[in-house]
Amino acid sequence: MTDFGRRAGDMKKSVYDTNGDGVVDNSELLEGSSKAAVQTHTPASHGHGVADISGIVHDASKIAGVVINDAAKADQKVLAYDSGTDRIVYITPAASGAALQSIQSGTILLEGTDLSVTAAISSVDVAKSFIIHLGQTQETGANGPVVAKVLCYLEIVNATTIRAVRKLATADVTSLVSFIVVEFATGINSIQRGINEPTGVGDTLITVTAVDVAKSFLTASQNSGSGHSKHFMSIKITNSTTLALRMMAGGALNPKLSWELVEFE
Repeated sequence: MTDFGRRAGDMKKSVYDTNGDGVVDNSELLEGSSKAAVQTHTPASHGHGVADISGIVHDASKIAGVVINDAAKADQKVLAYDSGTDRIVYITPAASGAALQSIQSGTILLEGTDLSVTAAISSVDVAKSFIIHLGQTQETGANGPVVAKVLCYLEIVNATTIRAVRKLATADVTSLVSFIVVEFATGINSIQRGINEPTGVGDTLITVTAVDVAKSFLTASQNSGSGHSKHFMSIKITNSTTLALRMMAGGALNPKLSWELVEFE
């Protein structure tokens, strides 16, 4: 039998098991760390990307602590808070539309020889506002052919000013004009406005930027240079780019008509 104990490099307990516990010393170490050190070490910080994680199912049942009631869940519905049930619920969104911002009303008095008078209003967005003429009365003056001294057109001058304008004036005739100014917050696509004097009897065509006729309407008011009833005018939308102003009699003092073309979104 070979005598291994006599060969060079024999393992001796005094060298390889210095603590005499029956286990070779190097088997108790990992890169110089003891078994106890390995068992109790603090792990190094690390992270995982979303792509490295699988098998996770995330099904949130609350939003900001409020329970979601999905009983009415369906296509095209949106989530909204219902204070009555203290739940997040599925609802059908309301159709978009125009929203009113403000309505102002008042009167303008033209006295004596006033051909035009301005009035102050609370500031509005002119691009989303229009004026409606609610009529006028002759406050003073004798009866007679005074139509031209009473009839006024109205216009929005700027964000804080409107104006009433008549064609003729005398000291004895006073005209009182009533109005409202309507301002929208949303829903207005465009408002075009102008003041036109007929070029003759019949239709005077006015070119405008194209609008959707099905979503547009006109407001208008006029003054007059005569007591002749045929000086009264009408205006209409002929097509998407044309308005027609109509008058049946002309004269040296033709009337003027103020108009606003309002197009909704």
